[in-house]
Amino acid sequence: MATKGSKTTTKKVTTKKTTRTNSKKEGVIEVKEPKKVGSKIKGFFGKIFNFIKSHKYIFGILSGLIVLIIFYLIYLSISLGFTVVTIDETKFTKADLNMQLYNLKYSYFGKESYEISDATLDEQITSLNMTVGEYLKQQAVEELKILTAVERIAEDNNISLSDEDYEELEENKEEVISNVGGKSEFKKLLRKNNITEAAYDKFYYINKLYDKVFEELYSSGKKNDLTTEEKESAKEEYFEKYLKIQQIVLAKIDVSTGSDLSDTIINQKETLANSILTEAINGSNFEDLIIKYSEEAQEKGNNTYYYAKGELLENIESVVVGLGTGSISDVIETDYAFHIVKRLELDDSKLENYYDIVRNNKLVDDIQDMIEDYKIFYENSYKKIK
Repeated sequence: MATKGSKTTTKKVTTKKTTRTNSKKEGVIEVKEPKKVGSKIKGFFGKIFNFIKSHKYIFGILSGLIVLIIFYLIYLSISLGFTVVTIDETKFTKADLNMQLYNLKYSYFGKESYEISDATLDEQITSLNMTVGEYLKQQAVEELKILTAVERIAEDNNISLSDEDYEELEENKEEVISNVGGKSEFKKLLRKNNITEAAYDKFYYINKLYDKVFEELYSSGKKNDLTTEEKESAKEEYFEKYLKIQQIVLAKIDVSTGSDLSDTIINQKETLANSILTEAINGSNFEDLIIKYSEEAQEKGNNTYYYAKGELLENIESVVVGLGTGSISDVIETDYAFHIVKRLELDDSKLENYYDIVRNNKLVDDIQDMIEDYKIFYENSYKKIK
């Protein structure tokens, strides 16, 4: 303690900034130097550098392979834009042809292009003396010829898509993107099938343009509508080609899985079908019997169907064609069901629909006339496409 008159001195203490942690020994404070993070990082990267340096030949080869792969992938992407076929001076890219092939392969095989084996595509079509793959490529070029003709018809007649048409195309595309799992999955699907998004858009644009050409040139009352003589001929064909029927159907398969039902259940359904037939012959209202028994029944008033000859199963159609108007068939067994069919008198309620079919055929015929003289030039890359 200082007393009056005494001299007090103060020592200035300078300390290093330290990190303190409790020692295991009670009452003792252990002082640690701060960690030198930078030096450890340098050491880590130094080890990597030394490792690479000691294996420089291996890493050189790997780096070269990576560069080659990158350039190859870039080339594949760019090559989709290369011209593979020129149709009457209109050029089509590899992606355009692949889009047509994608659609055709899905139509023929019911699955994505990349899922179809080369062995399948190499199978021979004996009647044409070519492989399935060659045939599909030939058909794809035919589709591109039609595409060329549609664009020229539209251009010659100042036909173009409206804003509403483009909005519909975009909505349809967004629906497809949603169904496949999003934009990234959509792009992955295109890459797997060697298609660009531009080729995808063009494909559906032309399909919409085809509809527009039909609507503005070939529909009822338009410039290329059916003539009076063509309508009369179409009406005669309609009454010759179409059948109007009602039917009761008892399935022999599980409609949700496609698997066969047990023999016991099938026998029960056959007995029921014969019982229903007896009711029908004895005068029960056929529509009421459909509602009561048929496994394909719609609400009352919606169980009448129109079929062009050739659209029904062969063993059903052969029976129906031989029935008189208002007559009821015996029980007809197919691989899928037991059928009881009633033939009705054909009316003209579907005649206008048939006129549209004939109108569309007229447009197709006009397009075929156009493309007959188209000159086609194939690039060497065309041969490599499968």
